Amino acid sequence: LGSENHNLKYLGITGLAQVVEGHPRYAAEHQLAVIDCLASVDDTLKRKTLDLLYRMMNPVNVEFIASKLLESLEGSNDEFLRTALVSRLCTAAERFAPSNAWYVATVTRVMELAGDLVQPEVSQQLVALIAEGGDEDDELRATAVDRLAAMLGWEAIPDGLLHILAWVLGEYAPLCTVYSLPELAAKVADLAADDAR
Repeated sequence: LGSENHNLKYLGITGLAQVVEGHPRYAAEHQLAVIDCLASVDDTLKRKTLDLLYRMMNPVNVEFIASKLLESLEGSNDEFLRTALVSRLCTAAERFAPSNAWYVATVTRVMELAGDLVQPEVSQQLVALIAEGGDEDDELRATAVDRLAAMLGWEAIPDGLLHILAWVLGEYAPLCTVYSLPELAAKVADLAADDAR
């Protein structure tokens, strides 16, 4: 995995993928080396690495691996790789989220970076989680409101995220700490007018 030769890295990733199937704890010690392979210029190696990282993900390392996958998503122009990253990130967030707040932040970030690639059911799950709340009810909602309100000044907002933004701000606007209620209403009205054009 530490070799400069892409073929040797590919073999290392392939071998480690087979080890992960039966003995995931042995692969965990190579996690950083595997993550370094995401920076490769070789698209085949990146895809194989993505598959391996997804298999290595668990409740203990999900935050670290997801942050690295988000960095890859942000820097990638390869549509196939972006689609795979979005799918894997959303699935991992659903399966291994350490908290509702982390899930909301992660899925929102995925939608910010590649909202057009996120499946509609992910948007629905995000809205349902914010609506249902949990132990963190108002704190979770207030964080979501502030994060979405901060997007009101963006040049463009992906459609799926725009729908979530409208619903969350419509339901929980009084929790906003970024803008006063009249300022928030004016910004939402401006956004609606711009979107109608």
